[in-house]
Amino acid sequence: MNPLRRYRSVAERQSAIARVDRFARLMDAGFAIPGTKVRAGLDSVIGLVPVVGDVVAALMALFVIYHAWKLRVRNIALLKMLGWVLLDLLVGNVPLAGDIADLFIRSNRLNVAILHRELDAQRAAGWAWEDEGPLRRAGEV
Repeated sequence: MNPLRRYRSVAERQSAIARVDRFARLMDAGFAIPGTKVRAGLDSVIGLVPVVGDVVAALMALFVIYHAWKLRVRNIALLKMLGWVLLDLLVGNVPLAGDIADLFIRSNRLNVAILHRELDAQRAAGWAWEDEGPLRRAGEV
């Protein structure tokens, strides 16, 4: 399968959206910190390793942007997503404060919210997806 091929079928799209949702939950809110109401994820744990951890977490966050691109999200939304990842990377590299900020800047969850808004906007604009067909306005041939 070509990794640069955009999703064509409804099943592919739904599967990708579910994968991205699970990934963001795991990265940003995968487990509760005992004794608190705060949830943390792998992003926070990986970010504890100075510099390298935040770079690895940022590279992992590109997973959401990659799938958003394959789902044909507008470029402006992809840039917003990239901005959240870069902010998380930059803030995460500040000693101690960056580790605390990782608990509250949930770039993966924010990116998934952007993705869902974009997909809702596509539907509201009348863009339809049919199995193995291109993205087009509903009713067009």
